[in-house]
Amino acid sequence: MDSSHAAVQGAAITLLNRATAATGTLVTDEAGEFSTGGLPVGDYDVTARKEGFALAQMGASLIGGATATLSFQMSPAGEKTEITVSGTAGAVRSDVPQVGLTLGSFQIEEIPPSQ
Repeated sequence: MDSSHAAVQGAAITLLNRATAATGTLVTDEAGEFSTGGLPVGDYDVTARKEGFALAQMGASLIGGATATLSFQMSPAGEKTEITVSGTAGAVRSDVPQVGLTLGSFQIEEIPPSQ
């Protein structure tokens, strides 16, 4: 349903089985509902996508012989913001040779102590 509690028809629902990475996609009907049977027991990541709405996600655990009911609240997509960063690189001095090295904390710990 959307933010006004109206059904969202035609939303793509993708189910990802966390254990097997198997996926399946369904589409919501005119009542904003979807149904699938015969899914293996396990944990799933479920996403709902529809143009004009923000992506909705949730996790679900399916237990043998049980019916799971999932309700997504789909919000209208916000305006897209584009940020442009510009700048100039500093001058490279080719007349002064320099060598540099960056060490991570693991590499520093592995340096033997001076004797």
